[in-house]
Amino acid sequence: KQLQCNPDQEIGVRDLLLDCRDNLWLCTSCGLSKLIPASNGRITFKTYFPPGAVKDTIKKSEWSFLSIHEDQSNRIWTGSWGGGLMRFDPGTESFEVYKNNLNSNNPNSSHSISSNIVTSICELEENRLLVGTYDKGLNMFNTETGMFLNYDNTNNLKSILNSAGHILTLHKTRKGTLIMGTTKGTFFIKDWTKNGF
Repeated sequence: KQLQCNPDQEIGVRDLLLDCRDNLWLCTSCGLSKLIPASNGRITFKTYFPPGAVKDTIKKSEWSFLSIHEDQSNRIWTGSWGGGLMRFDPGTESFEVYKNNLNSNNPNSSHSISSNIVTSICELEENRLLVGTYDKGLNMFNTETGMFLNYDNTNNLKSILNSAGHILTLHKTRKGTLIMGTTKGTFFIKDWTKNGF
């Protein structure tokens, strides 16, 4: 079935997730969509938007989803082009949004995500997500405290991030190697515990 924002506009699918309940989620250029199977063999999609998103009035980038991940606690995390990192709760059909606020007067602003363009999400261990951004490097996110540690050009990752370009995808192997796909190639970080994480 073809997804459409409206009858005149086709949309692209950027990432997919089959969750622990066998629900298929699609990150699209027009929201976060869930496939709804029907007994007659037909399928439909239910689409979700972040808080305050009204398709006719907000910037399209904020509801253009790029990445999705289900963590060990079965929480769904999504990244968007301009809307930051979001945790989606399928039960309440609501989003919790984590955006960059480094220019705000918030005393915790230094612990916000480095960029609102989130291209990839990877779980390093329970309650610790590695979040890749398109333009501001890597972030370690503590899901319990809600705080981010930024790795844009600091710590032992500086030389890697300086040569990596834009981060597009992240993956951790079963043996613990972090694989980072970027606009300038693929990077393997074998012992990420010694690289500032």
